Order: sequence, then C-alpha cells, then structure tokens
Amino acid sequence: MFQIKVPATSANLGAGFDCFGLALKLYLTVRVKTNLDQIHHKIELSGQGVESLPTDENNLILKVANFVAQKENIILPKLYLEVENHLPLARGLGSSAGAITAGIAIVEALEKEFSSEKFFSYARHFENHLDNIAAARYGAFTIAVSDKEGLAIKQKWPEKIKALVLIPDFQLDTQKARGVLPTSYSRSDAIFNLQHALLFQASIMQENYSLIGQALEDRWHQNFRAPLVPGLQEALTIKMPGLLGVALSGSGPAILALALENFSAIAEKLKQIFAKQNIKAETKLLEIDQQGRAIEFFYE
Repeated sequence: MFQIKVPATSANLGAGFDCFGLALKLYLTVRVKTNLDQIHHKIELSGQGVESLPTDENNLILKVANFVAQKENIILPKLYLEVENHLPLARGLGSSAGAITAGIAIVEALEKEFSSEKFFSYARHFENHLDNIAAARYGAFTIAVSDKEGLAIKQKWPEKIKALVLIPDFQLDTQKARGVLPTSYSRSDAIFNLQHALLFQASIMQENYSLIGQALEDRWHQNFRAPLVPGLQEALTIKMPGLLGVALSGSGPAILALALENFSAIAEKLKQIFAKQNIKAETKLLEIDQQGRAIEFFYE
C-alpha cells in the first residue's frame, strides 16, 4: 500500500505565460492498494468532482497509469484507489496536472522513479504545456521549458509570501480560454512580457518584493481572457497593504493574490469585486508546497 500526494498549482503568474508554475498546499491524495482478487481496477472518490469524475478506466489517473505501464512493458496489478481530491475542477488550479502526475507516480511507486526527461515525456502525452506539470511534480516555484524533452528548474519560494486564492463558483474550460488568445504578438508586447517575467524571477531571488506587483503585469493572456472572467480587470489593479500583486491563476477563473499580511481584508475585497458581477466565490489562504509530488509507503 502506498499514498501519493500532489499539490494544486497556479500557472503563468502574469507574464510567465506557459512557463511559471507555483505549487500550493492544497492536495490530491491517492491511496493505492494492490488486490489480485479483483477483476477490475476500482476507484472510490471523495472531495471535489465526486459527481462528475469517472470511477472506471476512463478516470484520468487510471488512464495515465495504464498508458505509462504499457510503455514501460509492465502489467499493472489490479488497483484499488481511494482518491481524495481537494483540487477544484476547471478553475485554473492544476486539477488535470495533478491527476496526470498521480497516474505516473503509481507506476513509479510500483517500479522506480523516472528521470525528469521520462516523466515529462509521459506527461506530455496528456498535457503539452508543462507549467502546471512541473510545479505539481517538483513543488515550489518552477520554470518550465516545453521544447525537446521538456525541462524544469525549481526555485525555493520565500516562506513569508502566501498565496490567497479566490475560486469563483463557475468552471472555465482550458481550451476555451486558449481559444480567445491571438496567434501572434507584436514585438513590443513580446519584449514587455520577457522583461516582466525576468523581473518576477529576479524579485523572488533577490527578495525585492516591492517589484512583484509590476512584475505580474502581462500583455499575452490576461486582457484577452478578462471577458471570460468578469471582475478580473478590476482585481488585477487593486492596491492594499500587505498585497504584493494579483494574477489570473492559469487559464482561470481562479484569481491568485500574493501577499505578506492583511489576508482577510484582501480576501474580502476580492470577493466584493466578484459579488458586483453576481458571482459567488470562496477564498483559500495557502502556503507554498516546497516538495511537490510525494510518495509514501505503508506496510501492513
């Protein structure tokens, strides 16, 4: 028996489109038992998505595990999975990346841990953009490169900076959110995003947090997605004590606010912005997960 824990993730962080990822202490937990007496794999679900997620071979976790096992030329034993999911579905918090990472981890736990190149090669069969995948696997703040074999650099995140996540009560399909983006950008917009992405990384490394708000500015995706997330434009501009900056989390509709203090007031302000759009939302104050995907074995 073993347990897999995969953190939620927030991708992009403003200008770091399809590149930056941040792991959050909100988890998908999969407890795995092997049972040779079973005829089929079995899944029991709790938490987010109980009403909509499949409990058969079509479940993404099992689909990934079966795919990886086939590629590795191994036969999976019959699995009994207890899936406890706290990752909101289709909200921009890495629920698909969590399931993919967990599916690969099942085979790793039964065989051996994969190299990053092999891990990314399997993950990319299901998700070609590695920003969420990298953060889910390695934790902390990651910079992902999606060309060739795939590559991720992990950087330690300052413990004093917390993530305040606002989760609206509606879903947003990632493909729809990608569909509103232009197919090309001007040179000035490309330079703007490059400068601000580098500024964000430098502000974290040098602990110059006063630059984070400016560094989160973006010209590649947030403005184009704003019509899909009523309230986003106003949320991106708020200034409050303790607040470092605000960004759309992944493709949305969740909002990520990075802050040092004054969390309750910031959360209330964000909820008020969305309430004006007749959108209910919940907020979660989360620390950053520094470890990423974890596998723990139990012996009975």
